[in-house]
Amino acid sequence: MGLFGGKKRNFDELSAATLYSRGIRYHKKKEYTEAFACFEQGAIKEDSDCQYNAGALLFSGRGVTEDKAKAAYWFEKAAEQGDVEAQNLLGQMYDKGDGIPQDKAKAEHCLLQAGENGHGGALLRAYELYDERKADSQ
Repeated sequence: MGLFGGKKRNFDELSAATLYSRGIRYHKKKEYTEAFACFEQGAIKEDSDCQYNAGALLFSGRGVTEDKAKAAYWFEKAAEQGDVEAQNLLGQMYDKGDGIPQDKAKAEHCLLQAGENGHGGALLRAYELYDERKADSQ
């Protein structure tokens, strides 16, 4: 039946928090297309949770065509607002060149941010990248 009982979608009336909540409900029911629609609209309204989740669905291709460049865009927006998982995943994408150009300096920066915000694995990889960079410069 869709988000609004078959009615035309009008996301303008909904807050980002409501869109996030609906997105989570749809995601739990594995209705990924509807979940993405909610998360994307919440992301446009600058909600970091929606930005992260829109990015995650784009990254995995659940409910939408896989688009890692667009996923990186939403991860970057969420990372700028302090979302630790977005910082970590964006760092991994830069580290591997996964859907975006490889950039070890950006990877180190993102992973260090995630590490400083409590992500131990990201901090470890940031230190590894730092050590690699120092070894290469000698």
